[in-house]
Order: sequence, then structure tokens, then C-alpha cells
Amino acid sequence: MSNLIEEMEKDQESFASKTTNIQDLASKCQEMLDLDDQIAVQEQVLKDLVNRRDVISSEVIPNLLSEQGLASLKLFDGSTVEVSKKYSCTMKADPSLKEKAHEWLRENNLGDIIKNNVSVSFGTSEDNKAEEFFSLAA
Repeated sequence: MSNLIEEMEKDQESFASKTTNIQDLASKCQEMLDLDDQIAVQEQVLKDLVNRRDVISSEVIPNLLSEQGLASLKLFDGSTVEVSKKYSCTMKADPSLKEKAHEWLRENNLGDIIKNNVSVSFGTSEDNKAEEFFSLAA
């Protein structure tokens, strides 16, 4: 009988230990979800700051300099702010639009701004194939 009582006590201790471990696990899972929420909020704050900076640097400062008839301004710390024209664009991922845009650029002698990227991956056991590829590309 005492053997049965000992086994029941061991089972009870094991169950209590597992319950505590499950509670710890649940607690850590909730902590992780809370951190995910905090990260999302901070990422949005950062995105808003970047957008605000972009507006100031690309619109507000150039307009203020222009109103004063200035092309540049030297700051107290010795750094200089100057206005320069910079053009950039991006295309939507739609392949038909990309093809039409490239065609238009080539027809208007602007094909040099089109950049082609080539990427090749080789496994660690494929060194000989990588060397062969690079010797052909050179």
C-alpha cells in the first residue's frame, strides 16, 4: 500500500512540475506576442519619422532656400546644406509595364539607365561549377 502511495505522490509531483512548465511556456508565448505588438508600433513610428524627414529634406528645406534666393547654407557646425536636383523612379512589378517602359527608354536613347542584375547560387559541393561559370562570364 505504501508503494502505491509513493507512486501517487510521484505522479502528483510530476503533474505539478508539468503544469508549472506549461504555465511558463504560455507566459513566454504571451510575452513574445506582446513584443511583436511593440515592434510593430515602433516600426510604424520609425516609418513616420523617415517620411517626415523625407518631406523636410525634399520639400521644406529646398522651398525655404529658394524663397531666400539661396542654393546652399552653411550651418553653425560647419556642415553645408545645398539643393541639388536628383531624379529617381521605380516601376511596378507588372512585367508588361516593365517591358513597355524599357522599350520607351531604348527608343528615346535612355537605355543606359536600365540595369540588369544576374544572380547565381551554387552549393558548397559545386565549387567546380562556380569556377566554370565565372570563367565563362569573364
